[in-house]
Amino acid sequence: MKKRVNVLEGSIPHALLFLMFPILVCGIFQQLYSMVDAIVVGQYVGSAGLAAIGGSCNTLISFFTGITSNMILGCMTVVAFLYGANDRRTNTGITTSLYLSAGVGLIFTLVYTIFASSILQYLSVPEELLQNSAHYLQLYALGFIPYFLFQTCVNLFRAFGETKWPTILLISSFGCNILLDYLFVGLLGMQQNGIALAYIVTQMIFALAAMKSLSHTYMINFAREHADAEILKR
Repeated sequence: MKKRVNVLEGSIPHALLFLMFPILVCGIFQQLYSMVDAIVVGQYVGSAGLAAIGGSCNTLISFFTGITSNMILGCMTVVAFLYGANDRRTNTGITTSLYLSAGVGLIFTLVYTIFASSILQYLSVPEELLQNSAHYLQLYALGFIPYFLFQTCVNLFRAFGETKWPTILLISSFGCNILLDYLFVGLLGMQQNGIALAYIVTQMIFALAAMKSLSHTYMINFAREHADAEILKR
């Protein structure tokens, strides 16, 4: 099921191309997902709903994903170095990365759920949109932890040279999110809350699937592993 690229031996350009190609494919599918998602929103969510989830809400969500993307890259780099050096702490590096992801995801979730109204007021969201925007942001933030864990697992697979399985996971998550968007928004008429719920359910499903696969593939018992301060510092 999993195709691993040996990045420690042989041609460097060859290895990089094989690592980059699946990432490029995932990027294309992510753009397609964004287009289809926008179509669903445009068709089934009214102008008030669009206004509530756009603008400041979208900026705050992008702020979260931007920070997490760079943190995930850092985790991936550290674990790749440990793996390449045959360091016995490689599994500890994986566990430390997941603890870090869960911790930062929890901080963002708490901040956005507790202070959503205050932050949106500071960003000058119109009064008539404030309540809906705050409720959407609070609901959407519940998917931050599983999103962070899922994306971390995907990139940890890549740190080991795995290409096929993380690509399948990501593309499948895009498809699942689109289907749930149609279900919650198109069929059940849940408006912007349906978009948030589709996101939460998708991230939870694939976070669990990715963590289980990571644990099974590399024989990691997350209950027994602990975070390492030195790896966390790196």
